Amino acid sequence: MTCADAGLPWVGRELANSVDLLLVCDGPTEDLSQRIEQALPDLTVRLQVVGAADLDRPIPPNTAAIVALESVAATVAAVERLTARPTAGPVVAIAPAGDGDLAAVERAGAAEVLMRAELDSRVGCRLLGRVVADAQWIDRLDEWKAIAREASQRFDELLDRHADGILVIDPTGLCLYANAAARSLLAAGDGDGVGDLAGRVVGIPLAGDDTLVDAPRADGSLRALSLKVTEMMWKGRPVRLAALRDLTGSTAAEAQARQAEARLAAVLNTMAEGLIVADGSGTIRAVNPATERMTGFAAADLIGGPVERLLARGLAPEDAGGGGGTATGGHPAWQEADLQCKTGAVVPVQVATAAIAEPGAAAGSPQSRTCVAVLYDVRDRKQAEASILAAKAQADVANRTKSEFLANMSHELRTPLNAIIGFAELVRDQAFGPDAAHRYADYGKIIFDSGQHLLQLINDVLDMSRIEAGSYALNESTVRIGQMVRNCFVMVGMRARSAMISLIDDVPDDLPELRADARAVKRVLQNLLSNAVKFTPPGGQVTVSAGVEADGSLRITIGDTGPGISDDAIPLVMTPFGRSQRNSARMRGGAGLGLPISANLMQMHGGRLHIESTPGEGTKVHCHFPADRVNQTLWRRP
Repeated sequence: MTCADAGLPWVGRELANSVDLLLVCDGPTEDLSQRIEQALPDLTVRLQVVGAADLDRPIPPNTAAIVALESVAATVAAVERLTARPTAGPVVAIAPAGDGDLAAVERAGAAEVLMRAELDSRVGCRLLGRVVADAQWIDRLDEWKAIAREASQRFDELLDRHADGILVIDPTGLCLYANAAARSLLAAGDGDGVGDLAGRVVGIPLAGDDTLVDAPRADGSLRALSLKVTEMMWKGRPVRLAALRDLTGSTAAEAQARQAEARLAAVLNTMAEGLIVADGSGTIRAVNPATERMTGFAAADLIGGPVERLLARGLAPEDAGGGGGTATGGHPAWQEADLQCKTGAVVPVQVATAAIAEPGAAAGSPQSRTCVAVLYDVRDRKQAEASILAAKAQADVANRTKSEFLANMSHELRTPLNAIIGFAELVRDQAFGPDAAHRYADYGKIIFDSGQHLLQLINDVLDMSRIEAGSYALNESTVRIGQMVRNCFVMVGMRARSAMISLIDDVPDDLPELRADARAVKRVLQNLLSNAVKFTPPGGQVTVSAGVEADGSLRITIGDTGPGISDDAIPLVMTPFGRSQRNSARMRGGAGLGLPISANLMQMHGGRLHIESTPGEGTKVHCHFPADRVNQTLWRRP
């Protein structure tokens, strides 16, 4: 479904499966809008139509764009302006009518250059869908970045609301951060403001155990504070983290501490990402519920066990930013890994690991270091990447099939058409005079035969299209195989006699009747006999045999004494327009549709067709009809 907005910029998406799409056009847009709607049936497209002169207006970030202008120069200029933006989305260019340097459009930054008619094809639809999917993934990445920023802000808010005072002090004693509790606890009665701590030098003891300090109140009395100092990394630099707790009202302070711990636990328990806490020896000390959901393990099954039970490579020190808790810029580095589940399945995840040095612990002991790993499930992203690659592979196959079709049919159609036109011109102009009637009669026969050949080619193509589209319906009746084989012998007999090829009928007279589409069965036999005669050298023979198998199915075999087909070429000749090495020179004609059509017609009857061939000895093609199509009442088993 496609909807149009009144102006730029858009406010934002209202649906998860919607996408913003900019159409730059200098002509009628109704036809293009309909084609875009058909190409993206599963999305709600917020379509904004503008002219080339309106590109100075604000455009939302990462918006996919379609440029459909009348000239190549205008198209190149529009693509360059759209892709020059820092947050530019992918651009699809519709090739202008007439000649022009379309390569310049690609050099200007277009992700795809499509002909206007290609929007009606499956390939064009897939390419446009891939570009729109790229825009969606870019938007998704921006959303993730926004979520990360919001998480950082929420973390700062959480620290600021913490009941304990928290100070971050650099090695020179300069206060880098102080939360609201710290400003309140250290506010004295001499006029110092509660917001004046950051940027001031604060004297605190070195890192160590809890220390009791006295802080003056506004009324001159002293407040007993517990001070604990820890060395750590803060935004890429070494600092001392000072935690202050008011012990004057121990009961209230303990209650606040419990409340803060409960809030922190609530945050960890509601995280969508998995969380693993391990000590320096790689032993798991804690996991959150998201990890339990991702792996299927209960927390009790994991705590005390090795991290390698979940992550084969464990939590290496280099993954944790060298032990300082950060990689670059104060943020953990994301790396891909495989998460082992209880069922034995493997889930692809991204892992961000941070390491925290524990003060007071003996250096090198397992307690001297704590590793925290955040796990992000990337299965959906992997599946999307696989879908995009599969769509590209299908598009490549479709493009190759189209090229093969044009290469084959251009030759096969031109040959009879040239014969028809050439000999018709000789007859029309009476090139050999009015008395050469016998020549003109021969030319008329050539024209007729060429027309019949051309009609057969067109029928093959149309029948293959109907079969692939599922619109070919069987008209079933009672079929006598022996009679049908003899009728087909008559049709190929003249060609076989002219090539001095013997046709051998080895079909039993008492063969049971078959319930099938007589026209389809005749088409199969005619295709296989025609191929056998075509590729059998002079003096050879073509044999047709039939019989009922032990399982009650009916088998028809067409064998020849031709050059045969190699095993690796058999799958090729069974594909539309496929040719084996023996007829690659086009000396025998044919579009390469006889065997694929025959195989599909057999499948529609519930049967099968397979080839048995030995190079230099000949080929046998076996057609098997299922037992439920054979009238067994008229058959006497030998």
